Amino acid sequence: MIYSRTSVTINALAEQRFSEFTDEYRNQLKSEIESQPKDYILKIVENEYTQYLIEKYTLNELAVDRVDFETLQPEKIYFHGENHRGEGTKVEGYRISSVYKYSGSPILFKMAPGSRTIVSHPITVNSENNSLILSVEVYTLDPQVYSGSRSRALNDALINIPNLNKEVKQWNYDLPRLVEMYFKAVKEKYLKENKFFEQINVKVNNDTDSIYSVPSIKRKIIPQPVVSDKKVFSGVPSFPDSVYKDILKVIHDLGKSMEKKPATYKDKSEEDLRDNILMFLETRYDATTATGETFNKSGKTDILLKYQDGTNLFVAECKYWDGAVVMNDAIDQLFDRYLTWRDSKAALILFVQRVDFSTVLSTIKEEAIKHKYYLKEVNTKDDSSFAYEFHFPGDKAKVIQLEIMAFHFKK
Repeated sequence: MIYSRTSVTINALAEQRFSEFTDEYRNQLKSEIESQPKDYILKIVENEYTQYLIEKYTLNELAVDRVDFETLQPEKIYFHGENHRGEGTKVEGYRISSVYKYSGSPILFKMAPGSRTIVSHPITVNSENNSLILSVEVYTLDPQVYSGSRSRALNDALINIPNLNKEVKQWNYDLPRLVEMYFKAVKEKYLKENKFFEQINVKVNNDTDSIYSVPSIKRKIIPQPVVSDKKVFSGVPSFPDSVYKDILKVIHDLGKSMEKKPATYKDKSEEDLRDNILMFLETRYDATTATGETFNKSGKTDILLKYQDGTNLFVAECKYWDGAVVMNDAIDQLFDRYLTWRDSKAALILFVQRVDFSTVLSTIKEEAIKHKYYLKEVNTKDDSSFAYEFHFPGDKAKVIQLEIMAFHFKK
């Protein structure tokens, strides 16, 4: 895939099965509810919170305006082949691109419905201005030939939209029941806990102060409702940490989900797996841009999340595990070539295909603390994701948070 700020080039409606995407989306929804503090779940107005989740996880059906489009300046191309005598030939032609407006959730252009026609065509989707670009190549200056080629390409790209929209409609129909089921399960668990504590004379403190970190970057859809009572809340925004933790959680949940679905990553390159991560990050926040293979400092980093003012929020590299040397080289590359002094949040994402995953995890922990930029390990909460503080090259006072995340993908 080719990324440039807010655009992505894909094979239309053929990158991932919609059913696999909704499995991951469903797990993300469930995880979000389960991650809320106990007192939040017990005190929040249920219909306000569930409505927030419904709006957040609703997908908007796709629609493309096929009539009102703009044709861009043609690009000259050449076709090299052979004639019947085996002699080399060179035919001049043009690549002609057309821009169409669309509505709906842009992530859906990557999804293949269960019932579909097995055709596709590359398109470039720009989620910032809700447009898509479709290109065709012609080698004869005949308007009818060009018009026919463009019509066939557009049909191949968009023919599966009606079937996909049926599945999107079904997802949206099932979503309220799904949200209610997940919420009630978590709430019932906490109510049973409190009842048990009361029965054994353990005092349940209902007045415990809670501190909520408010991201400066707002998530799409609507603000999450807050508990309205006499409890004390600290509304001081902690922009970098809250966003960083949320990004890591999205990647962690997605990676865990992919581990359970070999078809998701079978025969995929580092770039393909990176694109799967970007797919979830690129539309998660307002006022941000998630891109891949983006120049930063003196090289191209795999994942770069920027704020609207150009500030880097998150820089990450994705690598297949091939030993400690490769891991250390990746850290060197991240710190020496990609990170600038202004950066403070980074990650190294490792895809491990070794059977002895536990040995790899031990090696990661042993090698990370030996790295020349290592400062200390902090708050590691998962057996395959390790949180560290490293320092910027040449400046030990400049601390950079580095998460090393490993996911086990069977060969």
